[in-house]
Amino acid sequence: MVVRPLRPAVLVPDEQAWTMAGVDVQAAGFEAAATPAAASVLAGPERIPEELASAVGEAWELICEPRRVEVLGDPFAAGMPLLEALKERHGEHAGMDHDEHAGMGHDHAGMDHGDMMEITGEPSRDGLVMEAADVALGPLSPALPTGLVAELSLDGDVVASCRVRATLEARRDALAPRAWAAATGDLIAGERIVAVELERALSHAAWLRRSAQLLGWPLLADRAGEAVAALVAEAPESIAFDAARCALEVSRRLVESRAFRSRTAGRAVVDAAGARALGLTGPIARASGVPEDARSQDAAYAGLGFEPVTREAGDAAARAEVRAEEAVAAVDLAQAALGADLPAARRSTVEGPRGPIRHGTTPGAAEAVALAGGLVIGLEWSAALAALASFDLSPWSVSAR
Repeated sequence: MVVRPLRPAVLVPDEQAWTMAGVDVQAAGFEAAATPAAASVLAGPERIPEELASAVGEAWELICEPRRVEVLGDPFAAGMPLLEALKERHGEHAGMDHDEHAGMGHDHAGMDHGDMMEITGEPSRDGLVMEAADVALGPLSPALPTGLVAELSLDGDVVASCRVRATLEARRDALAPRAWAAATGDLIAGERIVAVELERALSHAAWLRRSAQLLGWPLLADRAGEAVAALVAEAPESIAFDAARCALEVSRRLVESRAFRSRTAGRAVVDAAGARALGLTGPIARASGVPEDARSQDAAYAGLGFEPVTREAGDAAARAEVRAEEAVAAVDLAQAALGADLPAARRSTVEGPRGPIRHGTTPGAAEAVALAGGLVIGLEWSAALAALASFDLSPWSVSAR
């Protein structure tokens, strides 16, 4: 077998978004670029949300010559043409072209950059002489989904303040297209369950892989990546169920290990009372001991033996455990629903990977974005990034039709 050398690339929008669009960028042939300056390729969709045009242009400026643009597909189906956005910023001779590897890219383009700065001032709480430093992550960053912005102030390497906001607006969340389709259309129950559960398993596996990369844990990243590869298929019948289940079971055990908990336990805690008061939903709420799940009210799911997955701790470790266990259960539910004689039904509420989708809205999603920033205050920088990632926030602000 011939192994192609990987090329460093900036990926737009990001690995998880491309995964949900059916492109497994890990297997596509590009090396991850920690920063645009280390990349040789900008790989993106035919069209990008207009909110990303400026950030994409800035990233393109930092890619060293000779540089290339590769168009992977068109998951957004709306927005500004990528090439047009770059030409507007750099003129007709931007050095752009396509090559034979269309449809390929790589994960988590590192988009944040800045100059070194001298730190002076009063002693910080660790006794060192520090001063506050302002840091902005996103809307293109390896630590956050593309389109999410975190504005932080650091006291040394400790987060003194943090505000998180979603910057993309649409009628539906591009990170859960099947769940949105199920919530707005008439489907036979079996077809709906298969589509939604496979999407849930894929979303959680992609999140596990991204989180493992952020934590610097290749063993978990590899196992989660194997699950992603098994779940990315054009038709449910072609899903490698056994391979996906095996990889997700190993991922679940790794998430429950002491090694993972040492990096995530006790961080960004939301208790059950707080989750209820804030109206949080989905895995975030269930990790805090709130068992609400739209699938519990669905007779078709009841016939398949569905039970919600919950934890009590409400911390970053609990959120990971809920997603890891839900991913395994989702594969089993999808396989059981394949060909099952379940009644036709239209559901006004569908439980997507991040929570319910109801009447064209996502209850609890905005509340989670608003909450996450405050919960990382007081954490050291790397712990804060892992805690932010644990919320699996969407960058899309969804408005009702």
